[in-house]
Amino acid sequence: MRILLVEDAPDVSAAMKDLLSTRDHSAEVVITVDDAIAVLRTDSFDLIVLDLNLPGRSGRELLAYCKSNHVQTPIFVVSARADLEDRVGLLDSGADDYLVKPFDPLEFLA
Repeated sequence: MRILLVEDAPDVSAAMKDLLSTRDHSAEVVITVDDAIAVLRTDSFDLIVLDLNLPGRSGRELLAYCKSNHVQTPIFVVSARADLEDRVGLLDSGADDYLVKPFDPLEFLA
């Protein structure tokens, strides 16, 4: 699988990228919503792993962009926001899955 990883914390993105490589997945890392949109306009991915707390614009805005522009790539939100309202709201807005940080590596890979 080819994955777009939208995460601004270098240690977190490096750990996720390493985990994904154990399953022979490749990940391209971007740190802002604007960078993600630019990449999505020219490239395709099998999955988007999306943090919500990003510099500049929220990951929610990328989710809205993807849905309004008919991006068919599944979106897996990985965030420290653990409130039920956040999780349900994002799933209702079109996220395909939601995992709360910190997470177990096996759960992330599943």
